[in-house]
Amino acid sequence: MSKALLDIRDLHVRVEEKEILHGVDLTVGQDETHVLMGPNGTGKSTLGYAITGNPAYSVTEGSIIFNGEDITYLPVNERAKKGIFLSFQNPLEVPGVTLSAFIRSALEQKTGDRLRLWDFKKKLKETMALLNMDESYAERDLNVGFSGGEKKKAEILQMLMLEPKLAILDETDSGLDVDAVRTVSEGVRLFRERTHGSLLIITHSTRILEALHVDAAHVMEEGVIVRNGGAELVDEIIVATREDLLLTVADLCGRCGLHKPVKVVRGGSTRAQSVLAAALEANPKAGLLAVHDAARPLVDPAEFDEIIRLACRTNAAAPAVPVTDTIKAADPTDGRVLSTPDRSTLFAVYTPQVIEASLLKAALQSAIDAGAEITDDCSAVERLGKEVYLATGSRENIKITTPLDLLIAEAILRGRDR
Repeated sequence: MSKALLDIRDLHVRVEEKEILHGVDLTVGQDETHVLMGPNGTGKSTLGYAITGNPAYSVTEGSIIFNGEDITYLPVNERAKKGIFLSFQNPLEVPGVTLSAFIRSALEQKTGDRLRLWDFKKKLKETMALLNMDESYAERDLNVGFSGGEKKKAEILQMLMLEPKLAILDETDSGLDVDAVRTVSEGVRLFRERTHGSLLIITHSTRILEALHVDAAHVMEEGVIVRNGGAELVDEIIVATREDLLLTVADLCGRCGLHKPVKVVRGGSTRAQSVLAAALEANPKAGLLAVHDAARPLVDPAEFDEIIRLACRTNAAAPAVPVTDTIKAADPTDGRVLSTPDRSTLFAVYTPQVIEASLLKAALQSAIDAGAEITDDCSAVERLGKEVYLATGSRENIKITTPLDLLIAEAILRGRDR
């Protein structure tokens, strides 16, 4: 992790007489993007308000260190000057203050200097164009009469103009149509590209993350962050196997000393049926499901982490390696070559394949109902017209199906032990 920009330790926050946060620990490095997830009412927005210094949220214990300085009890305006920005879930309407005047005033407060009006308007116009915002909105009262999408665009416009060191986006993509989400996502990507500022994204959806690299994910439950990272966010392991092997596999899982909850379920006659059977046994609150072949025991945990992070942004992801052999399509009856695909676009796809839970279940059920043969889970998602993204995998993550594969696996393990 890079140098810490935000370091929160044992943070307790109260609203009136009720404690909402019960000892939160969170570190966000410089030039990093973090995602905060969890059910509604668990304190995610409260954490955002506490970081920005909203006086309605009282810190009773713990500390907030920003850029090396303790800001735990600093007023909200001083935190904003130091480079903390919050995009509200429900932006307020401010009659009598235009969007342009609001942004200009905020910039002057941040810099301590008067801005040349022509320079400011030129930058504002250029930035609004990037967000497909009508220039007339600049002279309208802030958020008054704005649609939900226009309000969120106005928030992103402020972020791009103010260029904070840390931007906290609280459900910025909620309630938006596909086009608005795409525009907002592009604004967030531009913020990272232009300023290298850090992001803390509070979200239930992955759509806003599609153009971003996510450095870490955190899960909040009942006022505390209960899980951090990538592969360690896996809550439970569900194994689908043949009916005659149920007891054997269950015993093996027990003897392996797995620390996560494990269920062993009966698989079906096809891959789709087996994976769906396991998926239906998963916790219904699970946001992502990772499908991994037991025949690939050499997967590196770092590869799991990378695919989970990619799936957080895209809803469906898998590891893959470029094909190095020449591939030919041939008639299976007589071996006659039909075509030679361009191998520059061909990839060998491995597991784990990590897919948004409801999407995976719907895709598998659709494939089963249609009698479609699928050899991997991402192809079921592709059948529904949904996008799948690939990340660079490791060639050591081999599938063991022949005696030769066992020899290769042994060689890989010996190399790792050196």
